[in-house]
Formats: sequence, structure tokens, C-alpha cells
Amino acid sequence: TGVEVAGSGPGVPPSWLVISGAAYRVDAIATSSGAITQGQTFNVTVDLENTGDAPGTISSSSLTFRDGVADVTSDFSSIADGGNPTTVNATSTVQLGFTVTANPAATRGTISITANVNGTDVGTGGPVSTSGPVPPFDVLVQSPAVLIVDSVAVTPGDVFQTESLFVTLQARNVGEASANVTSASVTFNTAGVDDTPAY
Repeated sequence: TGVEVAGSGPGVPPSWLVISGAAYRVDAIATSSGAITQGQTFNVTVDLENTGDAPGTISSSSLTFRDGVADVTSDFSSIADGGNPTTVNATSTVQLGFTVTANPAATRGTISITANVNGTDVGTGGPVSTSGPVPPFDVLVQSPAVLIVDSVAVTPGDVFQTESLFVTLQARNVGEASANVTSASVTFNTAGVDDTPAY
């Protein structure tokens, strides 16, 4: 790409300033959650830099997910944000956003994310593309939290009406993701009949 910087006249040849075309580079990727649970919807942001001296356009952008060398992109549904920029000025950086949902059976473990961007140089109309960052961004995908009750202890074993008893539950999380326990309750059954309202 070039622009004329000196006019021509008698005995004065024209001169040109030659600049580099648009050149894209993915500087960074970030996710809204440090660890992802199967079935979870999360946000991905991509920092895209134009290192060239000419502005460029963005015609398409996407994300690739890999488990090592295996492409597991089909395990994730990603949608580019409608407000993403469509141009990148020379020597500047823009941010692209994506809404991503991990399938309920998405591959677990450390998954790498790469952004892919295609566009054109505004001056020449030539193609501009990039994939990155290098190395890719890694995110941990886990199975959902699953709480199970291992045991229930009641003391004392025998009580009279109007007396108090103490119930202790022992539970554990057999999933990989952390669980927040928001409530716990017990149900009392007498000969198969729900007797909870009596307690």
C-alpha cells in the first residue's frame, strides 16, 4: 500500500510512502469462568491486534477447541456476538466476543481454544487472516457436581412425642465441579407414608 507524499512538477519526480498492509494477530483469549462444567454456557473474549499500517475488515471469526491434537469443536456451540467490530484500524486492537455452550457430554480435561479470524486489507482488498494465540488458551472442562447421601444418623434412636431428635447426614460430591449446598432437608416416612408434617 502506498500514498503519494510529494507532488510532481518540472524536474521533480513523484515520491511515495510505502506502508505495510493490514496484518492480524490474536494476542489473548479469556473465558468468563476459570473452569467449565459440561452443559455450561460461558463467554469467550478474543483480543485481535492489527500490527500493519493499513486498516482491515473482519468478514468472519470462529473458535476451535482441541483435546491435545484431536479437534473437539463439535462438543461446543459458539456464537459470535452481534456487536463485534467489523474493522480494525492500523496498529490497534479490538475485542471479539463469543457465547459458548459446552455440550452435556463435552470432552473433559484440559481443552485448548484457538480463535480464527478472516478479513481483507482496506487498501488492497487482499485477504488477511490469523489463528491464535500461540500457544493456545487452555480451559478445564469438568463433569457437573453430583451430591449423594451416604448415611443418615438419628439420635436418640427412640423418642417420645414432643421430644427432640438430631439428624446427621453424611454426603459427598462425586462430580468434578464444586458444589454449593444451598439447602438440606429430611423426610420422615412411617410404613411407607410421608409423615414429615408431624416433625
